Amino acid sequence: MSFTEMEHTADMKMRVEAGRLDELFSEAARAMMHIMYGAPGSDGISRPIQVKAHDLVALMHAFLSEILYITDAEGLVVSGASVRVKETSVEGRLTGEPFRAEKHRGGREIKGISLSGLQIIREEDTYIMEVLFDV
Repeated sequence: MSFTEMEHTADMKMRVEAGRLDELFSEAARAMMHIMYGAPGSDGISRPIQVKAHDLVALMHAFLSEILYITDAEGLVVSGASVRVKETSVEGRLTGEPFRAEKHRGGREIKGISLSGLQIIREEDTYIMEVLFDV
């Protein structure tokens, strides 16, 4: 599993790779936290997450958008996501810690997740996603 920042003129583009689809979703959440806070949070708090969408790309968009909402509304800095991905739904648990300014001010604000260019492909035994975060 890994994520890599890619060059983009205005926003933040990330490439995320994982061997399983469940791991891809978890790693995408960690990549988003890396942008927002400089690093993912620590474990300590656990909360459920469940989203549905009509296809896999829309599901990833809904999942990341829900995490962005939770982060903004609840102040949870996510450290990981233990999820089960089905064709049109993802459910599981997020882990993380409360936002603390002295620890979590190392990143950039994300305004939203772009559907433009969002893609998930499978190459041999690896899932690869490219996503553009509106900062």
